[in-house]
Amino acid sequence: MSAVDDRAEQIYAFLAMNQGQRFTLGQLCEQLGIMPGAKTTTAIRRARDLAAADGLHFPPAVPQNQHTYTVTGDAIDAIAPAVQMSRIAQGVERRAEVGYEFAEAGADELPPLLRIAVVARQETARETARYKLAMDNLVSDVAEAMRRERAASNGR
Repeated sequence: MSAVDDRAEQIYAFLAMNQGQRFTLGQLCEQLGIMPGAKTTTAIRRARDLAAADGLHFPPAVPQNQHTYTVTGDAIDAIAPAVQMSRIAQGVERRAEVGYEFAEAGADELPPLLRIAVVARQETARETARYKLAMDNLVSDVAEAMRRERAASNGR
């Protein structure tokens, strides 16, 4: 077993034992006596696979979870990071659209068939982006309401 695999098992075992608790990268490394770096980053990705194999979720550290790591069996806890990752992906997709937008802006100069294809593609991409955003917002709002309801029933 490689050093990265050993570290992945160590990270997963610690988070599984402390299921639902959140740890920043610094806290996680301090608790385990390891150093942050490329090996730890790779081990965290592999630890996600270990969690999935056990039917648990190891969401990415994103702003919505205060850049913390956790292992959870609660599907609601998986939603906010998933929405954040979706929004990040949409931002990356948006950058990929620049060439199409340029072509669409100069569509009058394109051959007719290419003009039709570019304009139709752009209209579809804009509509799809609107639907994705609306669905992400809906899922996020419902999950947040459920989290608040759960916290209120737990007296937190």
